[in-house]
Amino acid sequence: MKLSYNWLREYIDLDIPIEELVEVLTYIGLEVEEVIDNKAKYNGFFTAHVLEIVPHPDADKLRLCTVQSVNGEQTVVCGAPNVEVGQNVILGTEGAVVPSAGFVLSKRKIRGVESNGMICSQSELELGEDSDGIWVLPEDVKPGQPISEYLGLNDTTFEIAITPNKGDCLSHYGIARDLGAYFRKKVKKPDFDIVENGESVSNSIAIEIENDEACPRYAARIVRGVKVQESPKWLKQRLTSIGLRPINNVVDITNFVLMELGQPLHAFDYNLVAGNKIIVKNAAAKQEFTTLDEKKRILDSDMLMICDSEKPIAVAGVMGGVNSEINDNTTDVLIESAYFSPNSVRSTAKKLGITSDASYRFERGVDIDSVELAADRCAYLLQKYANGVIEKGIVDVYKSAKEKVKVSLRFQRVEKITGLKLANEEIKEILTSLNFVVISESSESIEFEIPNYRHDIQDEIDLVEEVVRIYNYDKLTPQFFAKISFDSRPLPSGLRLPPLRNKIREYLINNGFNESLTQNQIDPESAALFTDTPLVVSNPLGRELSIMRPSLLPSMLRVVSRNIRLGTSDLQLFEVGKIFETRDNDSNLVKGVVERENLLVVLSGNKFTNNWDVKNRKVNFYDIKGLLQSIVEFIKLNNLKLDQNVETGFGANSCQIMLDSTKIGVVGEIERKLLKKYDIDQPVMALLFDMTELYKVPEKQSRYNKVSPFPSISRDLAFIVPEELEAGKISSLIESNGGKYFKSVDVFDVYKGDNIDKGKKSVAYSLEFISSERTLTDSDIDKVIKNLVKNIESTFKAELRKN
Repeated sequence: MKLSYNWLREYIDLDIPIEELVEVLTYIGLEVEEVIDNKAKYNGFFTAHVLEIVPHPDADKLRLCTVQSVNGEQTVVCGAPNVEVGQNVILGTEGAVVPSAGFVLSKRKIRGVESNGMICSQSELELGEDSDGIWVLPEDVKPGQPISEYLGLNDTTFEIAITPNKGDCLSHYGIARDLGAYFRKKVKKPDFDIVENGESVSNSIAIEIENDEACPRYAARIVRGVKVQESPKWLKQRLTSIGLRPINNVVDITNFVLMELGQPLHAFDYNLVAGNKIIVKNAAAKQEFTTLDEKKRILDSDMLMICDSEKPIAVAGVMGGVNSEINDNTTDVLIESAYFSPNSVRSTAKKLGITSDASYRFERGVDIDSVELAADRCAYLLQKYANGVIEKGIVDVYKSAKEKVKVSLRFQRVEKITGLKLANEEIKEILTSLNFVVISESSESIEFEIPNYRHDIQDEIDLVEEVVRIYNYDKLTPQFFAKISFDSRPLPSGLRLPPLRNKIREYLINNGFNESLTQNQIDPESAALFTDTPLVVSNPLGRELSIMRPSLLPSMLRVVSRNIRLGTSDLQLFEVGKIFETRDNDSNLVKGVVERENLLVVLSGNKFTNNWDVKNRKVNFYDIKGLLQSIVEFIKLNNLKLDQNVETGFGANSCQIMLDSTKIGVVGEIERKLLKKYDIDQPVMALLFDMTELYKVPEKQSRYNKVSPFPSISRDLAFIVPEELEAGKISSLIESNGGKYFKSVDVFDVYKGDNIDKGKKSVAYSLEFISSERTLTDSDIDKVIKNLVKNIESTFKAELRKN
C-alpha cells in the first residue's frame, strides 16, 4: 500500500524526520519497502504561458509555440490541436523525465526545427485521464513555477508491505490509528456535516439481500443533481501522491474515501438501476457479465452479484459493470457501502482473475461498523465538490449486528512470554490506546472488547503481541529459558524427523549457509510458472497464500530478491520444506495429493568476501557442482551421475542428478527469465534434492581402511569422442571396470580445436591404481588399461589419442 506523508498528517500531528517515521512504521509491523520523493518525480516541469503560435514550415499538423517559462522565452514544437495563444500550460524542459513514458526530454530537431521541450497533457504527467490535448491551466497561474509546488506535490510517499492480518491498516486513517497508539497521540477522525434535502431515500431505492452470509450488511445513499467534471486540485493531489490517476470527481471521491477509511465504495448511475431496487444474490450459472474493464466474464452460481430488478450490475466486492457506470451524463448517483465476506470475495476474484483495490481489502476483512460512515463521507464530498443534493436518510440493511470479540489477558503472561517487566497500568495504557475497551479488571487480569476492524485479535496471545508491538520489539532483551521434558516415550515413527535431514542441515550451517523458513503457500501467478494443476487452499489467509507450493523455488527467489533489494547480494541460503502435487493416488494421506520434502540450496553474488589478498569473482556452475560433490561425499552416497536436465526453472547450464535410474535432484543455474520475474539481475546457482527419495536410500556405515604404505601408479588416457558425449559416462565405465587395484579417475582436460575433427572433442582422464599389499608394477595394470581402452572405444565410438 502507498501512504502519503502529507495526507497522513491530516489525522495525526506528526513532525518527525522521514527516517524516524520509517523506523517507527517498521517497529509496529508496517514494513516500509520504498520511500518515494514525489517532488523529484516532477523535476524539470514548470508552468508556462503561450505567447505566440506560428505554423511549422514543414509539417501541417505541427505548430511552433513561443512560451514564457523558467528559462525565459523558448520555442517548442507542439502537435496538440487545443493549444492557443494566452493559455497557461505545463512545460517539460531539457532533462525532465516524462512520467507516463519514462523517457528523458532533450533539445532536438523536429522536422528541421529545434524544440526546447514539450508541452504536456494530463495523462503524460500521470495526473489525469485527458490525453487528447495539452493541459490548460487556470488564467491566474504565474509562469515559471515548478509544478510540484503549484500542484502541491511536495510530498513523500511510502510503499508499505501490509501483512494479511493487518487489513485494518489498508488506509491512511488506519495507519494513523496505529501511530497514535505508538506515540500516545490523539487521532482525528474526518470531520464533516452532511445536509439532507428532498425526498426520503427509502422512496428511491429498496435493498434486498438474499445471501446474508456473504453480505451481512449493505447500505446505500442517493445524491442527486451531481455534475461530473474534473476533480478539484486538492483531490487530484491526494490521489496522484499515492499513484492513483484522477478520472472525474465522482470516481475520485470514492477512491479517496477508500484510501482514507479503508472502506471500498461503488458509485452507480442511479438512472441506470432498473426498478429502483438493489438485490444482493448469487449469479446464475454460466451467466455473462461485462465488467468496468470492458471484459466479458462468465459467472457461476457461487459468485455474489449486485443486481437491479432486471440484471446484474456489479460483481460484489470486486468490480462494477459497464451497464451502470458513472459517465459524463450522470446526474444522480447511488452510493454503495457494504460488508462482503472475505471468503466470498476471495473465491470470486480468484475465479475471475481480478484483483482490485476493493477486493484486496474485502479479502482481508473491512470494518463492518464503518459502512455508514464511509457512505456519509462520500455523500458529503459529492455534495461539496459535485454540487449534489443528498436525499434524506440512508437505506441500511443489517439484519444481525456483529458482536464484538471479548478477550481476557492475565498480566503475568506478558512477562512470562516476552520477558518484559511492565506495570499493569502500562499494559492497560498500551491496549486502550489501540481502542480496546476495558470491560472488567482485577489485579491479575483485564478483559477487553475488541473493535470489529481488528479481525486478528481473538485470543490472549494476540493481546500479548499487541503489547510488544506497540512497546517496541527492539526493547526485548534476549533471555535463556530452559525447557525440560520428562516424557520419555518415543515419538511415533511417522512424526520422527529422518536423521539425514538434520545431518545435511548441520553440514550446510557449519559451512556458512543461512537457513530460510518460508510459507508452504504461494500466490497463483508464481504457482502457474511450475504447474498446470495447482493445489488450491479452500480457505486461504489471502490470495498471495492461496496455492500449496509445487516447488521451493518461488519462495526462495522471493527471499533472494528481498535480500538483494535490501543490500545483501552475496548469498548462501538453503531451505528444507514441503512441496505439493495433485496426482491420482489413493495411498496418500489426502486422496489426490502428493506431499514431498525437498532441499533447495542457492548461491548468488560473489564467491568470496572482499579481501586484499583474494581476487574475487561471481559464483558459477562449478561452485554449486562442487557443493553437490561435497554433500554427496559427506552423506556417503554412491552411484550418482549427472544427466540432461528437464526441470522447470533451471536453465540450459544445469543437470539432473540420477541415483541409478531414479531422479533425485537438479543442479545448475536458474534460468534468467525466471529471475527477471522476481527482479533479480544477478545469476543464481541452485542445488535441489528430492529428500523423499533420499530417505529411501539405506544409510551406509563408515568403514575404515588401512592407508597403504605402498606408492600408487598413475596412467593418463585421452580419447577423441563425439562432441555431445558426456565425460562422466566414460568415468563411470572406468570405475566399473578398473579392477581390484583401481582407486580413482579424474577428468583433467577437454579440448576442441586444431587436429580434432569437427563434431569431436578430446577428453583426458587421469587414472590412479594402488595396492595395500605390495608395490605395483606396470605389468599389474597394463592388461587392465588395455581392456579399458578396448571397452571405451567400442562402447562410445571413441579413439585413443596416441600423441
